Amino acid sequence: FVADTVSNRVLGYSIGVDLAGGGIIEKETLGQQDFTSSTSGLSDFEMSGPKAVAIDLVNRQLFVADTGNNRVMVFNITDGATTGMVALYVIGQPSAFDNTAGTSQALLSQPTGLDYDHGSNVLYIADTGNNRVIVTDGDQGFQVGGLIGESGMSFSYVIGQTDFNTATSGLSATKFSAPQGVDVNTNGDILVTDTGNNRVLEFAGNIAANGNSATQVIGQVNVTLGTSGLTDSTLNAPTSAVWDYSRGLLYVSDTGNNRILAYDVAGGVFDGMSATFVIGQSNFTSGSAAVAQDRVSAPASVVTLDIVDEVGGSTFDAGARENIWVSDSGNNRVLIFDYE
Repeated sequence: FVADTVSNRVLGYSIGVDLAGGGIIEKETLGQQDFTSSTSGLSDFEMSGPKAVAIDLVNRQLFVADTGNNRVMVFNITDGATTGMVALYVIGQPSAFDNTAGTSQALLSQPTGLDYDHGSNVLYIADTGNNRVIVTDGDQGFQVGGLIGESGMSFSYVIGQTDFNTATSGLSATKFSAPQGVDVNTNGDILVTDTGNNRVLEFAGNIAANGNSATQVIGQVNVTLGTSGLTDSTLNAPTSAVWDYSRGLLYVSDTGNNRILAYDVAGGVFDGMSATFVIGQSNFTSGSAAVAQDRVSAPASVVTLDIVDEVGGSTFDAGARENIWVSDSGNNRVLIFDYE
């Protein structure tokens, strides 16, 4: 699924093993009734500038950050996604027909990033307009399987603020400035892309209280600094960060520098650590945008995906390869890189 922000829709694709040989097929569009419409709207199926998606593959739920409508839409995809399908319910608004931004335990303001932790049934929301990350415990709100949901559900915890009624920005181990990305690993460690402070913060362990402190920072030498830069250890308005579990790497969409940085985190994350390699530029001191096979323009997100072949009833094939998928927003495309 790809959040096609300007067209006010989410596109669903079928992905096969042979990517170069037509292995990516457009199948459905959510937020619109057909593939040629692009109007924004407010209803139980329409969207306004969606910027992120997350999937619960176990319980078959699709979460969409419907940024312009200040909400997260939840779709039941047990039987697959279909064009123009209706959301089961929404998070961040009292109903599917409300979109007022707010700062409370049940309202959102311009949510931009999402991640779902299958192990703990928790949805993390980068609530950008409120300078916070919301932690929503599915066991207390949305039903496993996506069959019983309630619009206007209350959030469980908040990161970046001490309570649910505060939305101030800041520069410290406990504050954010317009965070746009969130990602959690199998240990419960959380990455928050603190866009306005030009950094990525790591929070250790599962969140069970408000106002937790970050343990490490990437892009700055300590948590009291927030200047932008163009080196192997600095960032400029990053918008997403993601763990690469299988290779012990961490990728950051360094949007303002038109590049993706990769860090070796097999030994852990450290304050001010340097990147191992860069995607989208030929070196660590170049940051211009371009349209080419090896260049990007304002990349908004990066994910890793294993392409596998179903052979003899087996889900995984020994010849499977991992790909790096980059949302090259400024060039209106998604780029796929082989990690080989």
